[in-house]
Amino acid sequence: MSISGRLYATQGMLAGFEHYRKQEEFQASFISASVISYRDLSLQPDSDNLEAPDFHYELNPQNLSDEISNIVNKNCGLAIANAYEVFESYFVVILSKYFEVNLAKMVDVGLLKALIILSSDEIKRIVKESNGKNNKGLIKIAKVLSPFFKSHESTNYLRVNILQWFDLLSMVRHTLVHNRQVISKGLLDYLEKNKANKSKELFERQFERKTIDGRVQIFLTTEKASDVLTWLNSFAHIIFKSLSIAQNLPISVPRYIPPPIWR
Repeated sequence: MSISGRLYATQGMLAGFEHYRKQEEFQASFISASVISYRDLSLQPDSDNLEAPDFHYELNPQNLSDEISNIVNKNCGLAIANAYEVFESYFVVILSKYFEVNLAKMVDVGLLKALIILSSDEIKRIVKESNGKNNKGLIKIAKVLSPFFKSHESTNYLRVNILQWFDLLSMVRHTLVHNRQVISKGLLDYLEKNKANKSKELFERQFERKTIDGRVQIFLTTEKASDVLTWLNSFAHIIFKSLSIAQNLPISVPRYIPPPIWR
């Protein structure tokens, strides 16, 4: 919620700044400029060792719209990567909590060879170590524990195979974090290899491609990033609902009630 809310707050503030600058009567040649610096660590502290490479960044009235778009894009990429990590932690915690009251199930899913008493921290450690690539280990556990979860893998409101979508998101997240959003050959190979799973269609549905600084990158808008976060929330909820049903617990979640417009 906070990640998504800050996306819209950032976009709103940047849009307001752009409108303000365009309405100004005085048009400066640049809005802001900056350089990067470093210290020569081989020199003594009392020497003049501050250096700046021959490169600078400039924000001016001519590139303002494009730069705001790029700033929003980078912010969206960071938001999705952060949300993915939050989801990953959530998945580990909710399975760990389930096993705390169903310790024998750890044997059923292959996490233990025989039933032994474990502390909460030890259960969490074992679950976390079983996550596997793209969290496929955790997904496998959830499918064994809950027929409800397994039955809604592709029969759901979104009308997509949510596990295949999550696998794609895992690959996208890797590109966002480790390749600075630049589309790699690995991602292209993945899309081609998994085209039967509609990975290409899902990718084009939620992500765009744009050439920035001479490289083709994953390009995101606030609206599309928010859509990804909504799907991720929905996936988190079906995990909660599935384990709650398996444990005969309530499945309701307290709903947000908006405050009155006038106070």
